[in-house]
Amino acid sequence: MTEREQPKNLNALLAKKILDFQKEVEAIVKDKKNPFHKSNYADINGIIGAIKPILAKTGLCVVQPLELAHFQDNEGKLKTVEIIKCEIIDTDTGFGLTSSMILPPEKNPQDRGKIITYYRRYLLQSALCLQAEDDAGETAAKKFRGEKPAKSKPKSSGGPKKFPGGGPL
Repeated sequence: MTEREQPKNLNALLAKKILDFQKEVEAIVKDKKNPFHKSNYADINGIIGAIKPILAKTGLCVVQPLELAHFQDNEGKLKTVEIIKCEIIDTDTGFGLTSSMILPPEKNPQDRGKIITYYRRYLLQSALCLQAEDDAGETAAKKFRGEKPAKSKPKSSGGPKKFPGGGPL
């Protein structure tokens, strides 16, 4: 195998393991209430509890480190931001997939912890394509479609939501 073939093969192996994971994982139960937004959500512990055994079974692990990133702004000044990563790693090859987000600045440690937890939760859901009904996401989708968000809980139509253009949402 040449060096050029190796990343493709490693990528294919990782993709197969992620597919195996996605075939087995069920929708995450939204067992927590957000009284401010009057919505339900799955907390980080619920998500990790649901996915950890399946990750282990499929030979994957997830880490979510915090790191500093440095860049030059438009004026040439060096800037530093903190990012949170979500790395899905094939435990057999060490090859992985990484998603990251820049954390907003926050000095209060308690608020900072909330922000980190929030970002961890959404990075996990996004990186692993986890099913979870997202009330905020549905509101954003309605705005995109030009619909007014419902004031009360919407009734299920029994079928999948449609995206403008006919496909499922």
